[in-house]
Amino acid sequence: ASHAIDGEPVKMIKLVAARADAPYARLDLYVNESRLDPVKAVLYTFGGKLLKSATFSEPAMINGRRMIGKTTIRSAIERSGSETVFRIASVNTIKVNSEQFTLHALEVGQ
Repeated sequence: ASHAIDGEPVKMIKLVAARADAPYARLDLYVNESRLDPVKAVLYTFGGKLLKSATFSEPAMINGRRMIGKTTIRSAIERSGSETVFRIASVNTIKVNSEQFTLHALEVGQ
């Protein structure tokens, strides 16, 4: 489905939990159509209640890669209006062997 956030066209991707013990039942992810950057995520409980929302901003080139520089998370449950802000301060890149990302390696914690 097509939507707009801050006047920019975005596509919504609806992700549904595959397991009943997942922390969120559903995540609606909004992605900017032209830049393909994530813009917003909305997370829901298994009862369908809004749990959290996250906005992604300040995209930047970091070590030659496009990354989101700021993530702001807001709880829909807490009435205080508090938010958590994450900013990328630095990025260290390391070479990782593709064998480390097999299903078996992830299951056994290698």
